[in-house]
Amino acid sequence: MPAPSPGDTITPQAAPQHPAAALDPRDVLSTQTSGRVRAMAERLTKRGLTVRTKADEDSQLLKVTGAGTAACDLIITDGQYFACDYIPRPSPATSPAGVARTVARMLATDYTSPQRYAHLHQGVALAGAVGRDMKARGMTVTLSIGKDDDTFTVFAAIVITNPTHPERGTVLLDDSGWLYWECYGDEVPGGSADLADTVADVLTAGRARPSPHARRRAEEEGSDENGRGGTS
Repeated sequence: MPAPSPGDTITPQAAPQHPAAALDPRDVLSTQTSGRVRAMAERLTKRGLTVRTKADEDSQLLKVTGAGTAACDLIITDGQYFACDYIPRPSPATSPAGVARTVARMLATDYTSPQRYAHLHQGVALAGAVGRDMKARGMTVTLSIGKDDDTFTVFAAIVITNPTHPERGTVLLDDSGWLYWECYGDEVPGGSADLADTVADVLTAGRARPSPHARRRAEEEGSDENGRGGTS
């Protein structure tokens, strides 16, 4: 579905296009995978997710999936542009509260007391419910309308940003629950590691999460096995 343009932000149409069908399991962590992307893929894998990569001329695609969860395509360019194209499977996570929690994680804000704004979810479609919820929590929310003059179709989405953490970029959302999160990795504190953790948290929502101690121990063990640690 063509995505509406949110104004001056980079839109899904402007992002590098990669046919997901062209991915092959043999592409996993290929020799063409850059150090930064490899580190991200390894971090996602440690969280129990399956990652397949495909390199293009100036960008790389990571297709990330997990058992019983939604899937997403990550686009990472040489210029540090990062995009997460997220399409959820029907589940409680596609409720207004579930989607709002995902948006909050992407934009580095808390999503506490979900019932506090539950009344804002009534009487409107999914995107509107999430938009009202996030605006009440201090996010900047605008409406974006696009059209296709060939099919005479109108597309609507909301655009959400966090004024407290503008480096987290922009999230687009439509009524199907589709999310498109974009930012620049070099502007995000924690870089690729933080982005990978965010994606993993979104895709493993509802599953038991390892404690910070267990996660740190797993990272240290991985560093020992590979003879190196950290991310590039």
